[in-house]
Amino acid sequence: MILPQLSVLADFGSGQKVALSFDDGWKNQYDEALPILRECGFKASFGVITDNIGLDRGTFWSRMNVNELKELQGYGMDIACHTKTHSRMLNLTQDRLLDEIIASKNLLTRLGFDVKTFVYPYGEWNSTVIGYVKEAGYVCARALKPEAYRLESPHPNERYRIGSYPITNQSLVEFEKILSQSTENEVVVLTYHFISDEGPRETSTPVLNFYEQMRYLRENDFEVVLLPELFMSNEEPSWEISHFIMVLAIGGLAAIFMMILLYFSRVKM
Repeated sequence: MILPQLSVLADFGSGQKVALSFDDGWKNQYDEALPILRECGFKASFGVITDNIGLDRGTFWSRMNVNELKELQGYGMDIACHTKTHSRMLNLTQDRLLDEIIASKNLLTRLGFDVKTFVYPYGEWNSTVIGYVKEAGYVCARALKPEAYRLESPHPNERYRIGSYPITNQSLVEFEKILSQSTENEVVVLTYHFISDEGPRETSTPVLNFYEQMRYLRENDFEVVLLPELFMSNEEPSWEISHFIMVLAIGGLAAIFMMILLYFSRVKM
């Protein structure tokens, strides 16, 4: 007998909650963001495009390689899947969706990563895409709609369309305003791309800005959480539950057997 998946919220504290997310696997995230995260004691999710791992090394557009991603995971970071090719999801065929969502996760798993989070390219999703994300066994999925995630949302698919706030060159005052949406029951997800003073303005956060933002979170006692850790997911029944069911089944069969023996013994009498 297989029990249905059990899914309950993890028990987090009563502070304001923030989750940090980085897209596309840029090497400047490893070079610039990782030391600051480690200094502050924060963990974050890093969305990886599997076809781009280790691409364009030695250029501004350099991507992290497998060893750097494994180092991130070793520091407790969440290595998330950001699809195979960063294609728009809404008009893909079934085969392409399988490739982008499921095969990419399988590749990361074979490389040694414990993949729990999916990141939608361009923040786009629909019910079909969510279906494939759930089929692949992701714990949660992150989009780009600027809204906080309600921990107590009654909708079963809410964890597969978690909103987030893109962070680029906002002032600290603007950053504080975004964080004001955070409560003990609502998580504000902050999404970064380039951590660089030289990157495209629309997708880059200057290094000093990033440092000041992380310091602000630390000094104001924000609870920085990993997205998949917001949920406790038992995708398979535990040994204890399976063993308990097996014991009940054997006991039931034994009882039926004894009843049959008793019946026939009475008939013979």
